Amino acid sequence: MKAIPRSFFLFSLFIFLLTSTGGLQGDWTQQFPREEIAPRFSKTKEGYLVLHSEQSGTNGHWRNVFPVEGGKSYQFSAWRLAENILHERRSCVVRIKWYGSNGELVKSPHKVNPAYLGKDTDMARPDYPRDWERRKDGAVLVKDTYIAPADATEAQVQLHLRWTDSGKVTWKEVSFVKAKPLPP
Repeated sequence: MKAIPRSFFLFSLFIFLLTSTGGLQGDWTQQFPREEIAPRFSKTKEGYLVLHSEQSGTNGHWRNVFPVEGGKSYQFSAWRLAENILHERRSCVVRIKWYGSNGELVKSPHKVNPAYLGKDTDMARPDYPRDWERRKDGAVLVKDTYIAPADATEAQVQLHLRWTDSGKVTWKEVSFVKAKPLPP
């Protein structure tokens, strides 16, 4: 039996790591509700994702879709560097939405008040990772771990810039990966 060349093994490992962690930075797409309020989108030579506001009412985000398995734990993390933004926690948010194989939002595993909605189930609400530490350069670690809803097959990660008249946000070292299981 012939041995597998080392280069083939390393290439296969590289492809596995890319697909298991959600792919390359190139998978990010630009999203905005209307052209006239879209931020300016760019990427740095390091692959960081940048959103820049030059007008009142800016609203847009970078979006990437990651495959998930329902019931498994996933960790999002990124460094957020906001410049000239008055309320960075309001204007520079991360939103994670959970979708099923039919392309629709999945049902929430949590019961809701039937007197309010007329039923005791509803769609899963987006998750918003929390701010943690701030580095000396002003970048803030945004990170959290979540259990994907049982019917989820993909997570849509959105990196926002909204509700600011000026300034920019740079999203660095963005990752969405399988994590050590959280307790149910």
